[in-house]
Amino acid sequence: MVAESVTKNLVNEAVYEYLDMAHHCITSGKPAGGCYGYPAALLLLSIVDIIGSYHKGDGNFTVEIDGESYKIDGDGDERYRVLNSPYYNQKLTLKEIERVYDFYKCLSVHDPAVPKPHFLAIGTPIDPMFSRDKQGNVTLINLVPFYNLCVKAVSEFLLKA
Repeated sequence: MVAESVTKNLVNEAVYEYLDMAHHCITSGKPAGGCYGYPAALLLLSIVDIIGSYHKGDGNFTVEIDGESYKIDGDGDERYRVLNSPYYNQKLTLKEIERVYDFYKCLSVHDPAVPKPHFLAIGTPIDPMFSRDKQGNVTLINLVPFYNLCVKAVSEFLLKA
């Protein structure tokens, strides 16, 4: 029981530290203009990972994707299915979830780049978290709405975790 309590406290501390630093990255301007978008995106995507990991293997937790019910049974992009849950309320396709994981999370971590035509933007509170091109592909993450949704998601998640 002590180990479970310690783990819960560490998760609680970590997600709030990630949120605090993501907020700092978004609101602190760089000398040449803009914000610290890559670190902010990585921290916010890490929160998605944490929440998705928590629900991995939970047979009672499902999300709707492309009109079907999915569980989170594996690692990697499967954890990002949580984006379509009530935590984030997105309506992404399975392909879009894979793209968010591959192009925004993995490449940002391993190759410090987001490939064209994928971009990060500061955005405003009224912008959607994701923007799509004419073919419906996710091509942009707006950091301010992503941050705001992560704040909501973390609050709900910590009530359950």
